[in-house]
Amino acid sequence: MEMLIPGLCGLVVIIGLVAIVMSRANWSVPQMVLMAFTLLGSLVFFYFAARTFVLAKNWNEELKKYVVAIDQVEHGKSQGNQILENGIEQLRLDRMRVKHKVDVALADRGRVWHEVNLVRANADTGEITATVDDPSPHGIKAETTLFVFEQNEKEKGGKYLGEFTVTVAKDGDKQIKMLPSLALSQGELTEISRSRGRLDLYEIMPVDSHALFASFENRDELIKAAFASDMQPEYSRDFAPATDKDPPERVYHWVKFAKEWSSDKVPTEKEAAPVAPAVAPPAAAPAPAAAPATASHVFKPGDIALFDPATAADLKAKGIADDDTSRPDKGLVFVRELRDYAQLFREATRRRTELTAQIAEVTGQAERIQAAQTEVVADVAAIEKERDGLKKDLAKFQAERESVTAFVAAVEKRNEALRAELSQIFRANIRMAGELDQLNRRLQEEINRRNPPVQSQASLAAPPAR
Repeated sequence: MEMLIPGLCGLVVIIGLVAIVMSRANWSVPQMVLMAFTLLGSLVFFYFAARTFVLAKNWNEELKKYVVAIDQVEHGKSQGNQILENGIEQLRLDRMRVKHKVDVALADRGRVWHEVNLVRANADTGEITATVDDPSPHGIKAETTLFVFEQNEKEKGGKYLGEFTVTVAKDGDKQIKMLPSLALSQGELTEISRSRGRLDLYEIMPVDSHALFASFENRDELIKAAFASDMQPEYSRDFAPATDKDPPERVYHWVKFAKEWSSDKVPTEKEAAPVAPAVAPPAAAPAPAAAPATASHVFKPGDIALFDPATAADLKAKGIADDDTSRPDKGLVFVRELRDYAQLFREATRRRTELTAQIAEVTGQAERIQAAQTEVVADVAAIEKERDGLKKDLAKFQAERESVTAFVAAVEKRNEALRAELSQIFRANIRMAGELDQLNRRLQEEINRRNPPVQSQASLAAPPAR
């Protein structure tokens, strides 16, 4: 087929040249040359037109193949009712579902950086310098809050160092620096400075889950090692048959639906994850309802699910469902309350800060009271010393007072005697004054009688008559 067109063209050239040569008797040489070039040009045009037609046909066939391939890529490849390969649309939906699962996982955990090398830790400020050995950019930005754990064996769990804020993190630089976000005690700072080896950095504090110990065979041993004795029963009895001592709000109900029911409130992984119950459910019992991808879930008659007491009571009151008493636990299980570890650590830090401030205040008050007590003791000693001196002074004063009293008594007695004597003298003086006055009058009369005064003088100098 490929050689047909060239063969035809060659045959036409030969026939044409023969015809031109045979026409030399009727045509001139220029006419023969023109006809030869016209023949050659026509053959060239015919050849390229034929080749273009073949190429167009081949390209159309290739185009059909590509259209079929594109359609298979977009809508998938199938054989009968069996899908051999998913198309772009299905892959897009699968990608959206996977992305949704990733978002859900990140919502509970966030980004995590494992195997982070601890370079150094400052015992005074708690600053941690670390390197993220990751071939791809670590993506940690400054002012990011990270929850830092000292890496340890999975069964033992890493030691929690605290909540840190990234202060230095540059693009392309593996080294980062972090400072504690909350005030830490000197003991905690010292503990951080003693950390060695590798760290695990969490963008979100790991959330509490009922499935926390489900993957471990030595579940009870881990619970005893991780929690205080008063908290161990709460974790070891999670999803165990309820007892009369359990708080009513923590007793969840396995209910069996008698009617179809649609609700936005469905048991999530946090609320009703099957965490190795102490008494396994019957083999015929269906698994607990999982959280659906949509906002609502439809339960059909015969479905079994775990609900909180309020929801279970509402379903039973409406006759929609009833407790599944066929289970060994009679449909009542104890479900522990999940904890927000980040909030608990922050609250503990806040309480510790308050207590530290109170301790500092009480210590300051005690020191001031101790100083005041020392001053009071010194004052008491000085006062006692002064009191002893005053006692001596008082004894001396009392002796002197007795002496003075005796002297005063003697003086008073002497004064009494003197007053009596003075009284006698005074009366004697009065009597003598009267006698002296009488004597003076007699003398005056005698003088006047013997030497009478001149009349004028007598009138002037004469004493008044008595």
